[in-house]
Amino acid sequence: MEIEAPRWRKSSYTANQGNCVEVSLGETVAVRNSHRPVLGPISVHREAWALFVESIGMIDPPEAVE
Repeated sequence: MEIEAPRWRKSSYTANQGNCVEVSLGETVAVRNSHRPVLGPISVHREAWALFVESIGMIDPPEAVE
């Protein structure tokens, strides 16, 4: 079985400032600092990510658990 590399998605709220969060949606949700990716991501359950996104008022929370 081949493990698929994460597909990182950068936050649109950061514009071109360089300090941002990247998210990879998979079986779990991985979150990392794109400015220092060498530090590695943290992983959370998809359900926890969906609740987090909903709680901070993101416009499309269902997208967080596609």
